[in-house]
Amino acid sequence: MLIVKTKRDFKINYNNPLGLRTRPIPDLADQEQAEAGPQAEGLIDKVKRIVTFFRHSVAASDALKTMTDLKMMQDVETRWNSTLQMCERFVILSPHVGAVLLSHPQAPPMVTAAELRQLRQIIDLLKPIERATVELGAEKVTSLGKVVPMTKIITEVILNWSNYCIMTSRSLVHLLILLFIK
Repeated sequence: MLIVKTKRDFKINYNNPLGLRTRPIPDLADQEQAEAGPQAEGLIDKVKRIVTFFRHSVAASDALKTMTDLKMMQDVETRWNSTLQMCERFVILSPHVGAVLLSHPQAPPMVTAAELRQLRQIIDLLKPIERATVELGAEKVTSLGKVVPMTKIITEVILNWSNYCIMTSRSLVHLLILLFIK
């Protein structure tokens, strides 16, 4: 006897086709207003505005060139790691950037010391994720033997990071969603 299953015999949950057990991500839009401190999204947008100012202003970029050989790096929407690279370069250049911004009245405001600390914490969080991305992307075929340990390490880094950071866990989740689901 031949058993034939048709398409309608299988019940597929199209929202979760693999049937994985997941916890829903809470609606962050309502919860963000209750949080204290600067938001990661707003901070990254502030850094983007400063970098854009330097990319568009010849006088500002020339003033920065006289102080250092490094250039500001622009964020690219289609590559999440470009946000990390932009933040890293901004932190390195921040003393010079602050001096240049003070001399240009039309410039956007510089980030505060607390925001700079938060930006360093965001970099500390995203660095292991970038390393894992580079490592996994370097091979033609990635084995589960590499994915599982890297996932465990990244999970531990995120859990340890949330113990000493300024940001709340909701801000952290929101930041990760923004970077990986653009």
